[in-house]
Amino acid sequence: MKLSEQVLCAIDDAEAGKFNAALFYACISIDTTSKRLYPSEKRVGVRYVNYLLKYCWLLEPMLGAGLNLVDTRFSNIWNVKMVRSGPKFGQIRANAKPICDMLPQ
Repeated sequence: MKLSEQVLCAIDDAEAGKFNAALFYACISIDTTSKRLYPSEKRVGVRYVNYLLKYCWLLEPMLGAGLNLVDTRFSNIWNVKMVRSGPKFGQIRANAKPICDMLPQ
């Protein structure tokens, strides 16, 4: 499937309310594009994060009015190195835990 078809599938699925499928196609599109931008980088995670950081200006309008991904600190996500301020967008990892999951029950 061509990259343009993957992007169209993501948009069509999002409009149809199929958000898991839309995210799947969006992630594949990002991975495909990041491979083209960083062909020498073999680590997928590094390539993916670098792409998102480079083009976060493109994501901001889709996430909500006024959200600044470059300067925003996500204080609700726990990170050992940044307990007080929270990580920036590019520092959030898949295994990061929200603070509410860390509280005793």
